[in-house]
Parts: sequence; structure tokens; C-alpha cells
Amino acid sequence: MLKKKPRVCVAICLISLLMLSACSKSGESEELARTAVETVQRSITKEIKDEVTINGKALIIDAPVELGNILEVSEIQLSFSEERLSRIVDDLIYSKYPNAIKDNSDPYVTNWISSPEAVLSAYLSAKKTGQVDYIDRSRDLECNLYETEHLLEDGFITELIPKGISLSAQAASEVATDFLTEYSCLDFTPWNILAANSNSSTSGYYYISMEASFNGIPICHKSNQGEAGINAYVLLSNEGIFQFGGMLLLEPVEIKSLEQLVPLCEIIDRVKENFSLIFSGDRIEIDKIALKYMPEQTSENTFCLRPAWCFSCTENRTNSDVNGKTEETKLRWEYVFYADDGSFCSLL
Repeated sequence: MLKKKPRVCVAICLISLLMLSACSKSGESEELARTAVETVQRSITKEIKDEVTINGKALIIDAPVELGNILEVSEIQLSFSEERLSRIVDDLIYSKYPNAIKDNSDPYVTNWISSPEAVLSAYLSAKKTGQVDYIDRSRDLECNLYETEHLLEDGFITELIPKGISLSAQAASEVATDFLTEYSCLDFTPWNILAANSNSSTSGYYYISMEASFNGIPICHKSNQGEAGINAYVLLSNEGIFQFGGMLLLEPVEIKSLEQLVPLCEIIDRVKENFSLIFSGDRIEIDKIALKYMPEQTSENTFCLRPAWCFSCTENRTNSDVNGKTEETKLRWEYVFYADDGSFCSLL
């Protein structure tokens, strides 16, 4: 006589089959998403040249296309990490100043100070957004920045070497990159480097602005609201890093595959259709196109990284005064469209 299988065994078998089916569907979805991204990747050329005039305004596109690690593009949720905060506080404050004072009276920010009595103290501040700022006032230098006309210039790296420093700007940026990567889930590369010297001493420092990236795709410097986004800066003298700040205290909590990636050619068509309504200048020159992540702050301690097509451009405006004298003004912008649905994001 055959025995009937217990119902619990049947239930377990059914659950196992459902889980296998779900995993199979998930794998199929991820494979379809990857195939869609690969198709978009193959359709993109390394450089785009185009020109159009609408309503008396000219759009000139002469730009390389930077895709980064496009095959890893996703939608990422980043959240504040207590573990990263504890590590950075232990390393920079408590390991050097065991009697440091912690002040968490403000619900939005927590501060640590090495000694409230000392004028030249070390100070660290952290917010639930992931922002952390640090300065060692005993090593702070009152210096003047040189070449400030390049302060906001993407890719500018000074050839000047500050007083008392033997490192080149490139070597200094490597020190800064290694330091930031130690405490962050993000990667950092130098975006802009300036030199500063003191008039009253033989010391100086590098001011290093850093661009963040996740899995090989850069993150925009500003958020979709036009506010400061996810980035960092470092001040480095002959005694090392004495000041820094940035969105370091974040951790990925969810990574979602994209259902689609809108082809760049479709986005360019939208740029050409809408630029005359967005810009007031008479000539717009796009000189770089890049796939980046646009950070959106979704709560006090959470960011969403959405892929976006970013067009770096110069807007040329011609203004006339009451006497008929003309003056030309050049403005730099990031003209941004979301890459997952093709909608306009922001002009930054």
C-alpha cells in the first residue's frame, strides 16, 4: 500500500518551484535589461557633430561621448551609514583625542571637537544626509588661492606647486583619492585642482575638488533641484590632509536593473526641439555629452541615483546697453535629461 506524501512536503515543493520560477524570471528580466543597454551602447558613436538653427538661435554640437561603465548602469538607492560614520570618527577624532567632546543637541547634525578649551582644535561634523566635514585647525593655513579664474573649470589641474610641498598636483590627488575611498562606497577622481600659498609663511596647500562615481559612472555635481550634489573636496599641505568635506557616509541599500535606456539619438532630437525655449542666448555650443547619475534626495538620509544624459554646454548671450554698445557673456550649463524615460531633468 502506497503512503500519501505529507501535505507539508507538498507545500515545500510548491514553494521551491515558485522560488525557482521567480528567480528564473528575475534572471530573464536582468538579461533583457542588459541586452537593451548593450543595444543602446552599440548605437552610440564616440563623437557627435550636428547643427541646427531655430527661432534665430543656433545650436552647435561638437562633442565627444563619454559612456563610462554603461553596462553596469542601474538605479541605486543610497542611505546614511552609521558604520562609516563610526569608523571615520574613531580614526580622526577618538584615536587621537580620547577625551573629545560629542555634541548631538542638534537633531540634524552631530559635532565632535577635540578640546573645547583649545583654540586650535580638531573639529568633525556629520549630517544624516551623508555629509561629513573635518578640519584640524592646528594645521590650518591662511593662504591665497591662485588661478581662481579656473575654480569651476572641469578638468583644470594646476602646474603650480605650493610652498613646502614636494608632490605634484597629480600625486596629491592620488593621496586624496585613496583617503576618500577608504571611508566611502563611492569612487573619487580629481575634477579641479588649484594651488594656494601663504604670504606670511613658507607653507601652502592644494585645493582638490573631487568628482564621485558609482561602478564606473560619474555622479553629477548638483542634484536635480540644483543644490550641491554628491561630491567632495580635500585640502592637502606638506603635513598631509588637514581639511575635507563631502558626501562620504552613504551606503547602497538597493540596486535595480533598468527596464530601458533611452537611446542618445532620441535625446538629441529632444535637445534640438527644445533648446530655443530653454536658453535665452543666441548661440549654444555643446562640447561634451556624458552618461551620469543624477542624485535625487528622496528623504532626509536617502538618495536615489538615476541615470541621465548630460550635455555640457556654453550659452553665448549678446546684450546691448542704452548707448547701443554690445557685450557678450558666456555661461556654462549642464543640460540634463533622464536616461531611463527621456524626460527633461534640469538645467544646472
